[in-house]
Amino acid sequence: MQDSSSAGIGSQGEPDGSRDVVSPLKAAKRLWDVSKRSQSVSDRSEGSSDAKNSPRPSAGLSEPVESVAESTPSSGALPPTGAGSFGASQTPSDIDLIMESNWCPPSRGLLGKLSDLTEKKKHREKVAEVLGKEAQFEHRSKSLSECGSYILLREFLTSGSVRLRSANFCNQQRLCVGCAAVKAAKTGAEYFKRTVHLMNSADRRLVPAMITLTIPPGPDVVEQLDTLQRGLSVIRQRRRNEKRGKGAYEWGRPVHCVWHTEIKRAENHRHLWHVHVHGLALLDCKLDLDRLHSEWTEITGASHRPDVRLTSSGREIYRFGKRALSCPGVLAELRADMCEIFKYVMKFNDLSPEDIVHVWKSIRGRRLLQGWDGYYGLKVDDDLRDLSEEDGEWVDWVYRWLSGGYRVQEAYRGEGLAVRDHQAFGQGEDT
Repeated sequence: MQDSSSAGIGSQGEPDGSRDVVSPLKAAKRLWDVSKRSQSVSDRSEGSSDAKNSPRPSAGLSEPVESVAESTPSSGALPPTGAGSFGASQTPSDIDLIMESNWCPPSRGLLGKLSDLTEKKKHREKVAEVLGKEAQFEHRSKSLSECGSYILLREFLTSGSVRLRSANFCNQQRLCVGCAAVKAAKTGAEYFKRTVHLMNSADRRLVPAMITLTIPPGPDVVEQLDTLQRGLSVIRQRRRNEKRGKGAYEWGRPVHCVWHTEIKRAENHRHLWHVHVHGLALLDCKLDLDRLHSEWTEITGASHRPDVRLTSSGREIYRFGKRALSCPGVLAELRADMCEIFKYVMKFNDLSPEDIVHVWKSIRGRRLLQGWDGYYGLKVDDDLRDLSEEDGEWVDWVYRWLSGGYRVQEAYRGEGLAVRDHQAFGQGEDT
């Protein structure tokens, strides 16, 4: 068994600390910077011909690597074949041999994760191409196209889970499908923690319910957004008035609320925009749905009836009270409910790149996430890295985007809850 410090896959008797430790992210960053300046293809070393005829794992990772940087590997890095540097002598066959000889073939979970990240990378490039047609957004287009050019995946061998630990994120969550997915997961996790805290600390039973507010589809997404956000502002003001004794409104009865705006094309009328709001409300009493509908119609003029329903976790909490929060299954359902609310701002996969850029221009400067009462002021970290840990062995895989696919560059192995000093690849600017 290895100790809690990360050890190299196939490290050949090199004592710890005998070489300078180079973070795999730094090494990958150097690979990417050098590759953009280099146009030549590295010659194969004499020792690589034997490796070429050896069996390869069926991972789809042995595509040509055009150029790699010359950098000193860390004590935890995969040792290169031939020369003493992580450089030109490390051919795809050599990488495959190293993996195979150290009992670490790519797993099905790892390949599935790579397939998902590949689709997102290609999607980014299409959006960046459209965005780059306007000179004023050229810098954003470049940042978007380079997002995810090198990634670090951590595979936990005990559980089999694979997580995107870090990457060179562009941090443009309203343009980038990859950054949007990571941000949505982090947002859902933070609001899940706050929801559990609010329910546990309350002196009465609070039941989570999902509320969906809609208006008729329309051709102008800006007009749709204005109508919905104006409606939310009126609801919030009425809640304040009720607390001050200046009126009685059904919308003032939910104890805590959080709202998230989503945009997509209407299902039956693809030329129209369907803008709606998903919300989570913590309730201590039943709501009068007819009054909610009449108040919403009065505010927006929309005839669409608000959809209010208990979440799957809410039904258990309504039945068993706070005791249900000690059940892992109920907590897992509540976490899934939160992810459903914050899963996207726009449906990237259903929209063309031109539509995505159009929506992005329309929502710039708008608040699409609003927390009221106990959710007010909750901040979500902009750092998109996943630093969560699990017990047991893990493998860190460093991949680089080349010729339309991800190519493995380094691998590190460790166990326990050790945390390597992984530096962020770089954070872009918020939109």
